Amino acid sequence: ADEVGLAMLSRLAIAVHGETVTARVVWRAGNATGLIPGYESQPIAKTVEDQLHACGVTPTNATAADIVFMVNNFQAAPQQEASQQSTSSWADYSDFLTQASRSCSSQVVSFADVRYANGGDRSFVSYLLNGT
Repeated sequence: ADEVGLAMLSRLAIAVHGETVTARVVWRAGNATGLIPGYESQPIAKTVEDQLHACGVTPTNATAADIVFMVNNFQAAPQQEASQQSTSSWADYSDFLTQASRSCSSQVVSFADVRYANGGDRSFVSYLLNGT
């Protein structure tokens, strides 16, 4: 529920400007979108779609979407807690971050880090900040 405030702010900003905003979702682990995160009752793909709608954003598969929404998701059930994570190699993120980099020149790119429950993916954040 910690995302509710920002979702409502996003929805308000979009409504005030009278715009339609679309987002194309790109998954780090595209074959794992049917997995159910800890503390949730539905697949991660449905949760992401619901959150985008809550923000006033329309999900789309179109490559010309306004936003490329990159989701750093987990790839095996059960989802681990952040306290259980180990260091991940660049190979876990290279294709994902390369795709994000290509999109940056023409589209807004946004990230959701849901690989672990109750905390961020330290390796992912390191690669984003340092490229290493």
